[in-house]
Amino acid sequence: MWTGWSEVVLGRLRPDALAWGTLSGREVLFWLEVESGKASRQALRGKIIRRFEQALRYARRFSLLLAFALLALPWVLRAVVGGFVGSSGDAVVVLAD
Repeated sequence: MWTGWSEVVLGRLRPDALAWGTLSGREVLFWLEVESGKASRQALRGKIIRRFEQALRYARRFSLLLAFALLALPWVLRAVVGGFVGSSGDAVVVLAD
């Protein structure tokens, strides 16, 4: 069973949407960010990687696996993809336009 929320407020964190449930017997937090691309490549990369790191810390605090999804324009995805290299084994990143 899965439960989801849009425009969630978790203290100072504000993901665009969250879903929580079980997958293969493990609890998973699905964290969605939608990026419009209205900043420089460098600024966007810093912003998105910072959000990923915040989401990962939040998931770890509750012993959840993390599925971090980013929906953005193709050029934004190309700008940020390198920032996810070497991510930990308790998270998966999904990038889509």
